[in-house]
Amino acid sequence: MDQPAITTAPKFLGCFTSKGQAQRRLVFEINEVNPSLSLVQLDRWLVAAFAAPPPWPNDSDQSLTLAVTARALELALELMRAAKIPVFDRARIQSTQLGSASSVNRLRIIAMVPSIDHLPESIFSAVYQISIRLVFAATRELARGITPDIAQARHTVQNQIIRKLEAAVPCGISTVPMLREAWQRGIPFRHLGGGVFQLGWGSKSRRISRSSVDADSSIGAKIAGMKTHRRSAGCFWLTLSSACLGW
Repeated sequence: MDQPAITTAPKFLGCFTSKGQAQRRLVFEINEVNPSLSLVQLDRWLVAAFAAPPPWPNDSDQSLTLAVTARALELALELMRAAKIPVFDRARIQSTQLGSASSVNRLRIIAMVPSIDHLPESIFSAVYQISIRLVFAATRELARGITPDIAQARHTVQNQIIRKLEAAVPCGISTVPMLREAWQRGIPFRHLGGGVFQLGWGSKSRRISRSSVDADSSIGAKIAGMKTHRRSAGCFWLTLSSACLGW
């Protein structure tokens, strides 16, 4: 099984424009895919294994290896959304180059992926490590005419991704649909921690937790006790304002 070396660079906090989220950079190395692999077979397996197919990118201008990598990145995002993590932007492969000199069939890839604040770096990296590992292991088996074990793949995802994400960012069922609607309308949002999100900024901003808003006494008391959220809000929005103004 591929052991992709993934490192995450410091998070980039850019302007929150329409359908724009903060990004993290992934740097990892992978082995090139067996050219006998059928993308159609891989897509069928991904649908069968994980029920809802992510919106696969256009493969017309991509090599086979990059097409598989794009699927692995999109699978990671789909699994994060399944765990109620609101990441809606697409992953973008920024650059590729030959990997370590000792392996001529290895590529070094840099990708930008959406993220949220207060998601532990170790869990964030693990989501991509495991997703890439699962997809590339499936490609090797499919290229040999073997159907990858769906039950084992689901077990790995449930225990090593979904449960850890749900524990790290406890969100309600309505959180992702609500924040997706905000994202589609170009309304900026930020995770303050503990499953509490801020929509908008300044006097018009609202904070939500599951189906509650900051006008409710329950979430008001919760937010009032979260000192780290109050301390961080000013600095974060100042950073965004400075970036938007080009200072």
